[in-house]
Amino acid sequence: MSIRTYPIQVIFLWIFLSVIPCAAEFSEKSDTSKKIINVGFDSSIFVGLDVELKDIRSAVDLWAEEVYLNLPTYTKGKTIFYDSLEKLIQDFNDKKISLMACSALNYLKIESQVNAELAYVYVRNGKINTQYLLLVSSNSNFSNINDLNRKQLVLKEGDEIGSLFLNTLLLSQHHVEANDFFSSIINKKDYSQCILSVFFNQVDACIAPDTVFNTMIMLNPQVGKRLKILSSSPPFINDISVFQKEDDPKIKKDIERFILDVKKSAYGQQILILFKMEEVRQFVQSDLDNLRELLKRYHDLKKNVSKK
Repeated sequence: MSIRTYPIQVIFLWIFLSVIPCAAEFSEKSDTSKKIINVGFDSSIFVGLDVELKDIRSAVDLWAEEVYLNLPTYTKGKTIFYDSLEKLIQDFNDKKISLMACSALNYLKIESQVNAELAYVYVRNGKINTQYLLLVSSNSNFSNINDLNRKQLVLKEGDEIGSLFLNTLLLSQHHVEANDFFSSIINKKDYSQCILSVFFNQVDACIAPDTVFNTMIMLNPQVGKRLKILSSSPPFINDISVFQKEDDPKIKKDIERFILDVKKSAYGQQILILFKMEEVRQFVQSDLDNLRELLKRYHDLKKNVSKK
């Protein structure tokens, strides 16, 4: 069974969203009438994906050329990939980059350190978020997470939110975290491989998003019959882009008009179809509430464990 999994689409989604929704800096060159757009990527959003950063850069450049035809008062700046979150924060605060694209989890970790304004998010299958599922075989005797002690688990490489959900679940049941709870944890490059590992009884359990699980059921209904959900998370946002908060509101309005009206152009419709999106909308603070609560609960549980 082969499907295009959610993370690959996330890469191209960020290509689309990142070259557009950014505030501008004034050029130091002779043409001061145009504004330069610099974008900074948190490289962790690409962890575990079979796409080279040079290919992503090339794709960004191709998208940008089309975008700037519609925004003639702007000119293309740099696209910078950061392996260090600290360096990304520093450059954002120094206004060397206009837009910061990072995982929602990383943003919550650093939000008090940056003067940022939330930008945009996409809608797929009528929603902007993802639920994480703990999946096991339907034929197993597992009825809750306690039954998985010393069993085998498979995780997608770099899945920070899925791991956070799992560790919070374990701590809430007075267990140790996943690395010590399971007999072994195997990493896979995509979620479909994680699900298939349980489907073919190669491991006992996996963590996967509901979007990927539901897609696989549509492709093969046997997946839904042979796997069951042991636990599910609240819906979480995965990735986020933010403006410089102090940037010119008029510039943001110009960009907003182009982004939010994407469905009105033939080119925009092709993008939506390609990435299986329905629309793009503004990001609001409440979109982060569930993930913020999960992170807080995890830290609270960790504190309680350390006091014992």
